[in-house]
Amino acid sequence: MALKITHHLQTTTIELSGDMRRFDASIELQNLLQNKPTSILINAKNLQFWDSTTASIIYQIMRSSADVKLQNLPKGLGNLIKLAFKIDRKPFIAEFKEDFFENIGDHIVSRWQNFGKSCRFLQQIFLSIGRLLRGKAFTLSADWFDALSQSGPQAIGIIILASFMTGLILAFVGSLQLQMFGAQIYVASLVTIAMVRIMGAIMTGIIMAGRSGAQMAAVIGSMKVNEELDALKTMGLPAGDMVILPRLIALTLSCPFLTIFADLAGILGGMLVAVAAFDISTAQYWYYVTQAFSLRDFTIGIIHGGIYGFIISSCGCYFGINCGRDAKSVGEAATRAVVSSIVIMIVATGILTWIIEGFGI
Repeated sequence: MALKITHHLQTTTIELSGDMRRFDASIELQNLLQNKPTSILINAKNLQFWDSTTASIIYQIMRSSADVKLQNLPKGLGNLIKLAFKIDRKPFIAEFKEDFFENIGDHIVSRWQNFGKSCRFLQQIFLSIGRLLRGKAFTLSADWFDALSQSGPQAIGIIILASFMTGLILAFVGSLQLQMFGAQIYVASLVTIAMVRIMGAIMTGIIMAGRSGAQMAAVIGSMKVNEELDALKTMGLPAGDMVILPRLIALTLSCPFLTIFADLAGILGGMLVAVAAFDISTAQYWYYVTQAFSLRDFTIGIIHGGIYGFIISSCGCYFGINCGRDAKSVGEAATRAVVSSIVIMIVATGILTWIIEGFGI
């Protein structure tokens, strides 16, 4: 095999001859490519055998100069060189233009579909509750105890702490205003009515939304990612009875009891401010607490707590059941469960307040 390089005026001639299979470029050729000659003539008249290595060498030579001429190349080698320099045309992608009305339509359709899914989910919940009342629900006792433990005793500490601080803040802010009229003794009544009627339930709902609601969505979403829900469906077991029902009932029953602890903690927080900052005795404080406390306000707060528990557990289970099948979707489901729970609780509070005031309760 031979590769002969000659220079004539401004043209460099490269002659290929013999067997050039597995040919290793010579130092002279490498120097030639580095110098980038202006005009090159490649003559393969005496070339007998060639392979892809030969085509690669010619390709490198042609890329080193803008003026390269080929002579007497074998047909196959010439076609291979042409293929190497062929333009790689990318598929045509039509330009997408967003339409304002189309986006509105897509948004409305998406919301309507989500509303339909929500209605079907609520139907599934009530069917499961109906089977439970008839004694035909397929559930495990271990799931009930675990759900009650997660929703009840393990949440008492954070509920008491947050409610205690809420009562403390209510007492401090309220006392500053009542002191202007010399009526700071009524701070006990202010804290008691506020905590017992609504604030205890709201604090319980917000904390349980961030704690149990997100946990439900994440656990059920992980079960969907791991195909555990598909396994239950394959075995003919209702996922609503085994997965949703224990969590729903447990949180709905736990929130009223947690609301009682929140009420008591808030009243104790108010007592700390009243006794330490405004020289109100403990006996006076508890006297006005008992005077302001009413069974009507207490019942309203307990009802709010139960409704909040149902809302939180429903949102957590709904977004867990309907999440995607990857880790990112599980995180998004937990976030949506918390946000949706809090928003729906606020709306429900407004509706319940309007109903209660309308009936004069």
